[in-house]
Amino acid sequence: MAALSSSTSSTTPQNSPDRVFRVHEIASEWKLSIDTIQRLFAKEPDVFVIRSSRKHTLRIPEQVKERVWRRMTNKRVM
Repeated sequence: MAALSSSTSSTTPQNSPDRVFRVHEIASEWKLSIDTIQRLFAKEPDVFVIRSSRKHTLRIPEQVKERVWRRMTNKRVM
């Protein structure tokens, strides 16, 4: 019985879903304004947009955050 519970309690990285971030979390981590983060992610594919009457709330999956960071920090050699 103990072996069954220990095997079911462990999760592998392949089975765990990506973390989803809020705008203020990324703004704090990247040291940018909330408005800047909202503009960066507003039209990104795979971002969850929750619309209410006057407000838009964004939820940003980890893979999208990483994609935008790579695009922002990509330095092209000329």
